[in-house]
Amino acid sequence: CTVSLYALSRYLQELVPLMVELLTEPAYLDEELAKQKQIAIQTQQVNKLKTSWIASTTFRSALFPQHPYGYYADEADIQAITREDLMAYHQQYIQLSGLTILVAGKLSESEQNLLEDNFGKQALAAGRGVSSASFLPPNLGLTVIEKEDAVQSTIRIGKPLFNLKHEDYFTMYI
Repeated sequence: CTVSLYALSRYLQELVPLMVELLTEPAYLDEELAKQKQIAIQTQQVNKLKTSWIASTTFRSALFPQHPYGYYADEADIQAITREDLMAYHQQYIQLSGLTILVAGKLSESEQNLLEDNFGKQALAAGRGVSSASFLPPNLGLTVIEKEDAVQSTIRIGKPLFNLKHEDYFTMYI
């Protein structure tokens, strides 16, 4: 989980405690959740018309079968999300313990103390983290998805390689 705050230094005294409150005491209001679900569904309906989205989701599903990388939420999945789901996810994964805080810019000693007082001394339980799932072999071959009214085509070619920590990762990154 990454949370960012962009602010002028003079507002940190007010904003840092608010940021802590948002992270430790989420409301997940039903009306706001309903709005966000509707936005997500509308965005997905628009994306489903794009060959690039169709190619990307199909490609990831082929490369990573039965793994979260190869899965995308459909409209039914989005509709099924409840406030209780969000609260449970937050309780399990969003913790203030074990944080890395990065500040870019000028930081006074009082501002550093403000961050340490609000984040550095949190006594919350450690989160369980995200479990890593093993990868199944990819579904190799050619997949063609016809889209009659498309004005362009999208092609994805690839295969799983090594991860970010492999010595050749940056050499292969294009």
